[in-house]
Order: sequence, then structure tokens, then C-alpha cells
Amino acid sequence: PVRNEARLAELAPGPGEVCRRLGRTGAYFSYVMSFQNNWCNQVIVWTIPIITSRLYPELGIVGNSMLFASGGVSGLLTVWLVPKVTAGMAHRWVLLVTQLGVGLTLLPFAVVYGCGSGSSTSEGLGHPAVWFLYVLFCFYNIPFMAQMPSNNAIYAQLIGDRGKGVYI
Repeated sequence: PVRNEARLAELAPGPGEVCRRLGRTGAYFSYVMSFQNNWCNQVIVWTIPIITSRLYPELGIVGNSMLFASGGVSGLLTVWLVPKVTAGMAHRWVLLVTQLGVGLTLLPFAVVYGCGSGSSTSEGLGHPAVWFLYVLFCFYNIPFMAQMPSNNAIYAQLIGDRGKGVYI
């Protein structure tokens, strides 16, 4: 639909319409997954510099930048591959599979780099080579980026009857 003054002056959908559309489309799942993905991503992104400063001080700023760049490259490759690999799959199945992938990637992060008495670094067992962190971070970015097209497709179901978005 074309954006014009008359259309922009219309009232936005109310809370009742938002709840009905979320219930009818099942898109509330998308909101839950978005929250979970954003939270996990912030945790990973903000803890990488802490991990590298404590366990791999030789990396410095350039090494951290290379780590984030490698994750970005794996994310770009994933975005390019997702339409080819998931062609014909339902969006909710793609979300489910990618969320499982994120969880399976976060588990080694928590075990190897987590804090507390159960982590390998706190028991004096040493820490893995830096390449392990690079590989783990790249593997994390693959399912994290792969879920975005499906998530956006589910969001697209929230467009109201009047052509206005029903975003909370």
C-alpha cells in the first residue's frame, strides 16, 4: 500500500486487535523467540571481550575484531544459504530447528567458558585453544542468523486488514 497522509492519519490497531491477531496467527511464538534470541545474542556479544581478556589476552582489540568479523562472515554465508536449504519448510519448523541449533551451541559456551565451580577454567584444567572460541562463535552465528528470515515471515502475518502493522 502507498503511504499517504490519509492513511497515516488512521488510528493504529488497538490492543484487542493485536491480541486477536497474535492468537489467530500463532505469531506470539515469534515474539518469545525474538526475546530469547536477542537476550542470547547480547550475552554472547558482551561476554566475548571478557572471555578473551581473561583467557586470551594476546588477542587484544585486533583479535576481538577478527573474532567478531569471523562471526559476521559466517552469518552472511548463512543468510545466503538459508533460502536454498530451507526451501519448502514451514517457518515454524525452521525456527524450531534453528533454536535447537542455538541451544546446542550455547551449551558448550556455558560448559567451557561459564563461571562457577563446574567450569573447566575455574578448576585449573586450562582453557581450549583460541581456535575453539572462533569455531564456537561462528557456529553460534549460523543458527542465530538462520532464524531471522522465518521470524520476519511470521511477523509479516501480523499485517492488519487495513494494511497497517500490528507490532507491539
